[in-house]
Amino acid sequence: MNLDAYFTEIDSVAFSARASVASGFRVFRRIIAEDPTAKDLIERISAETKLAEIVASHATKVAISGVRDGYLNYFDEAIAAYLYALFVSGQIAQFMHLESVVRSLGNFWWAKRLGEQLLRDKIHETGLIAFSTTPTGITENNREMKLNSAQVVSKPNSGGKLVVTVKQSFRYLVCATYQ
Repeated sequence: MNLDAYFTEIDSVAFSARASVASGFRVFRRIIAEDPTAKDLIERISAETKLAEIVASHATKVAISGVRDGYLNYFDEAIAAYLYALFVSGQIAQFMHLESVVRSLGNFWWAKRLGEQLLRDKIHETGLIAFSTTPTGITENNREMKLNSAQVVSKPNSGGKLVVTVKQSFRYLVCATYQ
């Protein structure tokens, strides 16, 4: 399946309907995790990590296009699926970018909760004790955001910091301390 076919399926009303039947967060997360299209996308991103930037860029555009003042984002479930795919495939910089878009736009239900839970899982798994972002780069007049490349410095063996920087147009830094 080509990347556009994944986007078409995940952005569809049918995908949204399947995911939104969930009666609670754990059920929703399981639906996303077990969805065949999401699973295939995770495998593709894991095999070809350069696709993560394309997926995050597409998801950002979709998230912005789904904004409806006073209403839930039209693509809430799709964005949750993209967050999950980026996270599970290990693309933390792109995940953090998309999660910051979700928080800055503010009209998400499932995507916001899934992003928060995945971050909590990562904190629990790695011993991370501080994790914060200050996203910028969304212009008020046309609601655009550019995805630039990120550099990840991995966890040192004993103590230290994990630093993720995103170049210029985002101007945000994620800094976390390990115990």
